[in-house]
Amino acid sequence: MLPNGFRTWVSADGKFKMVGKFISGDSSQIVLEKEDGSRVKVPLSALREIDRNIVSKELNKSNK
Repeated sequence: MLPNGFRTWVSADGKFKMVGKFISGDSSQIVLEKEDGSRVKVPLSALREIDRNIVSKELNKSNK
């Protein structure tokens, strides 16, 4: 894990990596903030299983 909640997110096929911080999401897509402050939407299905599990934990925290 990188400082301030940033981490490396990896695509399901392992070909794409991005450093970002989870901002929000739902069951179909998430919003990540890049280190430069810009935000991108990423389909949840595009992420590897480990990253999808992290999103699930984050969403469970916000629903409590």
